[in-house]
Amino acid sequence: MNFHKKVTHTYSLFIAVAMMALTTAVTGQAQVSTEEPTLQVLTLEQAVDLALKNNKQLQMQANNSEVAQNNVYLGNAGFLPTVNLMGSGEYSSSSQELSIRTFQPEPPVLTFDEDGVKSKKAAVLIQADYVVISGLARKYSYSILKKKSTLENLKQEIAINETIVAVTGMFTQIASLQSREELLQETILVTTDRLAKIEDRKAFGQATGLDILKAKTYLNQDQSSLDEVALNKTNRIKQLNRWIGLPLDTLYRVNINYLLPEEADPKQVIANVKENNPNIKLAQSGVNIAEDQLGLAQSNLFPKLKVFANYGYAYQENDLQQLAELQNRGYTVGASLQYNIFNGSKTKREIQNATINIESQKIYSQDIEDQITTEALQELNTLAILRNQLEREMDNLDTFEETFNRTQERYSNGQATSLDLRDTQTALFNARVQVNDIKLKMVNSGMRLESLTGQLIKEDAENETIK
Repeated sequence: MNFHKKVTHTYSLFIAVAMMALTTAVTGQAQVSTEEPTLQVLTLEQAVDLALKNNKQLQMQANNSEVAQNNVYLGNAGFLPTVNLMGSGEYSSSSQELSIRTFQPEPPVLTFDEDGVKSKKAAVLIQADYVVISGLARKYSYSILKKKSTLENLKQEIAINETIVAVTGMFTQIASLQSREELLQETILVTTDRLAKIEDRKAFGQATGLDILKAKTYLNQDQSSLDEVALNKTNRIKQLNRWIGLPLDTLYRVNINYLLPEEADPKQVIANVKENNPNIKLAQSGVNIAEDQLGLAQSNLFPKLKVFANYGYAYQENDLQQLAELQNRGYTVGASLQYNIFNGSKTKREIQNATINIESQKIYSQDIEDQITTEALQELNTLAILRNQLEREMDNLDTFEETFNRTQERYSNGQATSLDLRDTQTALFNARVQVNDIKLKMVNSGMRLESLTGQLIKEDAENETIK
């Protein structure tokens, strides 16, 4: 089975929904090829596509779904007759003693005692069996098979959801570290330039050795921070490579742009969660299967009628018996009716346990619905807070940029110290990092919300939950 082809067909709307209508538009400046040892640019869309192709857990779940679908056929539920061809043969050589008497008033007894008596038997039979009445057992068995197939499809959807969310989370972590790395490189350039200027000023007696020492210390701190960020980024790239099936040593830049999500109506979000969330549908499928299992247990209360028909040939030969040879060919038809009167209360207990299981599944289903709904509302609150934070941090960023530019100008005129410049530089760096991190958090939160509302993946109609 071509797993990726199946996923691409079944979930064809994923890219449009997740990458455009949700939170992030990812630029496709470079095509990803797993044949190249190093990639220049990797987009979120490409990372997700590779994960869907190469994730082993998804491949195994796809196989489970295919097996469950293959099990859905009438014969597996007992709706079709069975036909068997049977044959037997026997040969024996033994010592036999045979006593016979005639039909006279006082018949004499004739005794035959022979050694090495040979006997041959052979038979061949073809028989068809069919269950006419099963007490609705076949109906419930077939319904369970269909719902188990739906259940496996839902598990596959959940696995794909989790994979996409996990890949997005790791991808945005890499994007955050990459942004920090670039900002630190900018900071190092500024710090290096400032060190050169201080050294020039010292030559004219306008700076001291302590000023140079401080500038070198700041530079070393920035370089150490850069090394740490680069190491963390490389480690996360290796982790992402393992998830998406690339060689672990493959290096690349991630490329992501932002389209911030619009505010959503909480009532509509809750409605989408209850209607489309695969975890909720999975729990409801458990209730539906439990109800069918109750019906299957109750079917044992009803009689069962079976019919059969066969056609066969039998041959028998014996050296000692009066019938030296016997051949028989012909057909037989028959029926059997079975009705259980008492089986040690087994059926009664099965019905009781099935009823309890339904109640447990309903409780579990309601708990899952409450849990998922709560998580969706939490994501809505998170997005609202992040949206407000982003607005404030954008204002702060403008302020810090203006402050840094003014301090840099004052420093050039000798009106500010290197410590003043360093403080404004650090504040500007932190503000840029904060803005970028908030945007990435919104991407992650929005993706999780889409997953919870069941909008991340659009299934084909054939995979809808069986009511």
